[in-house]
Amino acid sequence: MRILTTLLLSLALAAQAIAQTSLRDLPADAQVGVLTHVQGNILRLDGQLVRLAPGGLIRAQNNLITVPAALPPDSLVKYKVDQNGDLSRVWVLTPDEAAQAAKSPPSSAPVSTSPEPSRSLDRVLPQGLPSPTQPSVPTQPN
Repeated sequence: MRILTTLLLSLALAAQAIAQTSLRDLPADAQVGVLTHVQGNILRLDGQLVRLAPGGLIRAQNNLITVPAALPPDSLVKYKVDQNGDLSRVWVLTPDEAAQAAKSPPSSAPVSTSPEPSRSLDRVLPQGLPSPTQPSVPTQPN
């Protein structure tokens, strides 16, 4: 009898865990875009370079928090930006969520709330970091 009770409790907990990971409540006001990691906390969102905000979170398709470098290239995402135009929350969409996002009307909100129409990589990268187009080790004359 004790084994049966333990087995039923384990099945109930497993079913609850599966249900929690398969359902996500994404914000209705989140924007949809295509996101790719560039370098560090710099990402390319719909062709524009953006920064992941301090404390910003990226949630993978399984709803676990992931680092920017683990983001699959050209991921379809829902995202929110902070007052500086940096990404504050990102959700990588599952195939079902992507199909649902395709059915909703496109948003007219801009990618960034910053006054700049687009930011160059030099303006997005923190001071002192090498650009991906620049050599990382300075050359010295002989």
